[in-house]
Amino acid sequence: MKKIIFAVVLCVISVGLFAQGYTIRDKNEVNEFDRVFMTQYNKPMDYISTALEITSLAMPLICFMAPGEDHLEIGIQYAETMAVAVGLRFLFKGTVERARPYMYFEGAPEKEIANGDWNKSFMSGHSILTFASAGFTTFTFLRYCPDSEWTVPVLCTTWGIAVTTGILRVTSGNHYVTDVLAGAATGTAVGFLIPLLNTLWFEPALKNTPVEVLPNGVAVKLKW
Repeated sequence: MKKIIFAVVLCVISVGLFAQGYTIRDKNEVNEFDRVFMTQYNKPMDYISTALEITSLAMPLICFMAPGEDHLEIGIQYAETMAVAVGLRFLFKGTVERARPYMYFEGAPEKEIANGDWNKSFMSGHSILTFASAGFTTFTFLRYCPDSEWTVPVLCTTWGIAVTTGILRVTSGNHYVTDVLAGAATGTAVGFLIPLLNTLWFEPALKNTPVEVLPNGVAVKLKW
């Protein structure tokens, strides 16, 4: 029993030492460009950036200003876009190890150190999702509502939220500038490419299929 208690105490002490040892790292490990913008953890900015991320994910709802018959199509395309964006987020987080900027300063969040998130800086997940949302909203709104008087306000708002989120991810000490730039580029590409592929490929293919889904059943078209 004493051995078990001793082992538990030793583990607790080891975890504590691990967290303390990784609170402050050598900044020379970081490239010169990212080092300039590194900062310690800022909880309010962290929370605000997450709130903006959630707001950004709701922005594509504005595309439902399009005619009602397009709503299902828009919803499916947005679901596809977010599925790809989230998949890429988990892919990079799970395969690339990079200590977050706050690990080079005092005051690193103990919770993130304990759950291992401190080593998942690349790339910025918030940036991937917000820029994917911005790209999707831009493409879809311009396609379905080309003459809308809301075009400029919608685009300025959605891209403004994405850019502000990226900046806050840096100023909150969660990410390097290169994390955010990589996430922004990836998210933007996904946001535009998924609806574009649907427009150029999937939709024409569906129109040419002999099977058509109707409100009251399924119709099969035969040509000879």
